[in-house]
Amino acid sequence: CSMPSIPFAIVCACLALLVSFSLRNSDLSTMAGVTPNAEEMADFAKACSRLWHLDENRFVPGKDYAIALQGGKRVSTRSDAADESLFKFVNKDKFFSMPTYKCFYSLLDNYEKETGVAETVTRQERQENWTFLNELMKTKPMQYAHKYLSGKGLASGDVDEFKRELYKIWFELYRRETRGDSSGFEHVFVGEVRDGSVTGFHNWIQFFLEERNGRVDYKGSGVLGKGFRGVSEIESPAGGLGGAVSPPAGSGAAARKIFGRGFPVNPETMPSTRLKGYIFPRRRGRSADDLPDEDDQLITLQFAWEKEVKSVTTMFLGVSPEFEIALYTMCFLNGEKECLMEMGEFDILMKTYTLGRGRFLAACYPEIQN
Repeated sequence: CSMPSIPFAIVCACLALLVSFSLRNSDLSTMAGVTPNAEEMADFAKACSRLWHLDENRFVPGKDYAIALQGGKRVSTRSDAADESLFKFVNKDKFFSMPTYKCFYSLLDNYEKETGVAETVTRQERQENWTFLNELMKTKPMQYAHKYLSGKGLASGDVDEFKRELYKIWFELYRRETRGDSSGFEHVFVGEVRDGSVTGFHNWIQFFLEERNGRVDYKGSGVLGKGFRGVSEIESPAGGLGGAVSPPAGSGAAARKIFGRGFPVNPETMPSTRLKGYIFPRRRGRSADDLPDEDDQLITLQFAWEKEVKSVTTMFLGVSPEFEIALYTMCFLNGEKECLMEMGEFDILMKTYTLGRGRFLAACYPEIQN
């Protein structure tokens, strides 16, 4: 017997239904991966920790970048403890193949580092900000942050409205010393100088770029022994320091000139940039006397940015821009001034400061807990 013929139009319609069903299932699977569960919605620290596991664009130590910790010293010591730079290399090809990294890179030369100098935002710079936010919202950490915050009633559920909220948080200018001289992005990621000291500057990409250009002198802050309970960096909301004292343009030819092949650090082009030590975190369960290794992705250190010193600062290493923006946005909008949480193998205390009665993000950074 012969099989009955099936009209071509019916075959096409069935295939279209199958493709549509597959795409919907794929979307549901993706959404499920970035949707907070009940436990995370009830526990802010666990929600933040989830971001670490969603950061699929994080650079891998030893593969995508490498550092040389070398010697360490105590916080109060200013002498050199090592002769080389912190970063040995960063994978340039991977860096520029990832949209959020490439967009983040384009923002770093948009600011005056001195507080008291009003920022001027050009049309191109404004477009760069929006391009960055658009790329961020394609990533899992930011989609998760949006779902968490909207589920808590802390942000709009509409993606476009949420992006406008993000723009205000990170790029709207506010006053530290004079009108329009600072923003959340500038302080946290780029860094600022006030009264002869560095404030903010908590990003590993900015650190690498400035080190590669000879503008960062890595000083470190010492090897920690028994009884160490963490080093505190206290940034006042106005951007000054209290307690323990706490780029490049474009890509293509300009990037090659700045980074060199494979982002190597060339000591001959950076006579003033030398590694001088570190304060290191300990992984959970690690002995107080154990030395850090170069796979650690969280470090507390000391450095000079040209002539100004940052005596103590903590930064993640290798994490993606979307991870940090998601984490810090969640801390800010959730109203958490201090929050203990687990990030990978480390226990950290996230600290958040605001200005303008909570309207502006003044500072946000991790603090190592041992």
